[in-house]
Amino acid sequence: MTDLEITKLCAAAMGLAVVEQLGQWRFPNTQHEDSLYDPLHDKAQALELVERFRLMLQPLPSAWAVTEHKHPPVWSEDTDLLRAICECVAKLEAHRQGAK
Repeated sequence: MTDLEITKLCAAAMGLAVVEQLGQWRFPNTQHEDSLYDPLHDKAQALELVERFRLMLQPLPSAWAVTEHKHPPVWSEDTDLLRAICECVAKLEAHRQGAK
């Protein structure tokens, strides 16, 4: 998945309306700097994903593992914690959208 696809799936999972502008996802109808939705690089937005989906974070010797156990087990692993969080949520949302 590309960064844009991951970010769009995370926004959908959170129930946020975002639009693509110049290769980034932004909240519509605003021109402010804080209109950017980018949990791959924004720690506060990534933490919101952890809280909302009750993700489990586990440090590994050379990476982070992120899991969610409510649905069929979904997990992601990456050296970048924020990417691991976002990939896990993106997988959850892709699964949810596929189940519709």
